[in-house]
Amino acid sequence: MPGSLSSARLWRALFATPLFWGLACGAAFAQSRAGQLVPQVPGNYLEQTGAQPRFVRFNQLPTALTDALRAGPTASAATAPVRTVPYFSGGFTFKSTSYPYFMVGSDPLRGGETRVNTVAIPLSFFFEGWLDAAGNNISIRIDPVLRKTLNSPDFVKSAYSTGFGQFGDAVQRAEFYNVMKDSWHTTLNPPRRLPPVTIVVPFGESQVYQLPDGTFLATLNGDFFNSHLSTLLQAEGLKPTELPLFLSNNVFLYFGDPANCCVLGFHTAFDASTPGHPAVQTFAWASWASEGIFSSFSDVTPLSHEISEWRNDPFVNNLAPAWQFPNGRGCEGNLETGDPIKVLSNSTVPVTINGFTYHPQTEALLQWFTREDPSGAFKGAYSYPDTSLLTGVAQDCSAE
Repeated sequence: MPGSLSSARLWRALFATPLFWGLACGAAFAQSRAGQLVPQVPGNYLEQTGAQPRFVRFNQLPTALTDALRAGPTASAATAPVRTVPYFSGGFTFKSTSYPYFMVGSDPLRGGETRVNTVAIPLSFFFEGWLDAAGNNISIRIDPVLRKTLNSPDFVKSAYSTGFGQFGDAVQRAEFYNVMKDSWHTTLNPPRRLPPVTIVVPFGESQVYQLPDGTFLATLNGDFFNSHLSTLLQAEGLKPTELPLFLSNNVFLYFGDPANCCVLGFHTAFDASTPGHPAVQTFAWASWASEGIFSSFSDVTPLSHEISEWRNDPFVNNLAPAWQFPNGRGCEGNLETGDPIKVLSNSTVPVTINGFTYHPQTEALLQWFTREDPSGAFKGAYSYPDTSLLTGVAQDCSAE
């Protein structure tokens, strides 16, 4: 995909650098009086300098484990079932090629509600060498937006045209609306919250800015960040049957060149097996984006993008016929439901919960990828909740 990072490079980074624990260990940070003042920038500054909101995906599952997943959650005695999040499988054929897929939940034909455990890992950042006007080091904490994040449409049920449920559930129901039983839902349980963690960022691994309203934001070396996630994944005692969500606030990633910005979120899956017990751990990271940083993304847009894609491609191995982005720039060949929409200026929809209006991202539906014409989705749609964004099937192109 355009701007993506190879799996090998990610996993070399994910199992490297040790993590400095901050808030989790109650550490106090000394203020540095030697450093660089944070520059004041206007709103949408990152986009004005050429940055584009991006999302990436990674897969490192061995073929044998993917085959075990295809054997199903209730595999035969000869093949142990894979311990992971609840999932079902399906597939479609396009131009004589079969495209199997996995999705989170249970078979829509059977109905019923599937509940998935989640865990929230709040991340804050302490930036060495970056100073405010008073000469104090900058910290960008998750605390101011954590409650809003956990009370967002990704976790709190609301009324949608496909039924009452969470945002990602409403999107999945749109895909299978004409074949599912009405009782079919896939619901994320309220996250259990792990102790917050602060990552100390050495000077040179980031660029920090301040908006006119005083908000701080940062672009961070993605390799540095991923190496710290490795330690968290090993230290937290996470379970393959739950979805860990690493949450940050106004911290975005670049890989290689700092101008290659900005990754707002990613989801991935890796082999968590022990001898005789196959397992796949899925997880995601997403950053809250304060209003005014990006023209078409704000608050939980990145998180809704990643959770919806995780629901529709949990093991990051669902392939699709190569499709062209709706703006005609580039191709992909996967079942990542948020990616086709991210390039559109009107990609989000307003959802108000407890007096706050969130902006989750509209998603491309399965039928867009399969080229099903007419669409068998909710009201013949190819995107949801905004059914007007994609009005026909994906356009073919050669994968780039």
